[in-house]
Amino acid sequence: MAPTDRKKPGPKGDAQDAAQKALDSVPPELSSRGKVVIRSSSHPPGSDLPITDPPPAEMLAIAEALREKKDTPAEGPRGRRKVQAKRIFAERVADAAREAEDAATRASEARELARARSSDVRLWWLVVGLGVLVTLIHLLAR
Repeated sequence: MAPTDRKKPGPKGDAQDAAQKALDSVPPELSSRGKVVIRSSSHPPGSDLPITDPPPAEMLAIAEALREKKDTPAEGPRGRRKVQAKRIFAERVADAAREAEDAATRASEARELARARSSDVRLWWLVVGLGVLVTLIHLLAR
């Protein structure tokens, strides 16, 4: 509906007109940052000073984190692709870490097996040597 210039009939309309003219003649209230302060009816002008101090650094960090763009279905395929790419990258990094851990485990097991085999070979040489020694003693004792 378009605004009109009609006044309400009666004495109330004149009082409202006078109050509106008084409000229009008052310059707007400015904050310490130089911005116009708009007050609600529950905080009429002059009742309290507006809060104009900048928020603490912790609140700014929280506000920045909250302002970060969220991925929603309405964003279309690019947002979903970006989220998918991040997820796939994280999965591949986790797979690579698991493979590296498995390779390290296999290498340590191979070292243990080689060490065990070398001790087995030494043991076999000892048995063969003892057998030769026993055979020599038996032949010489005859």
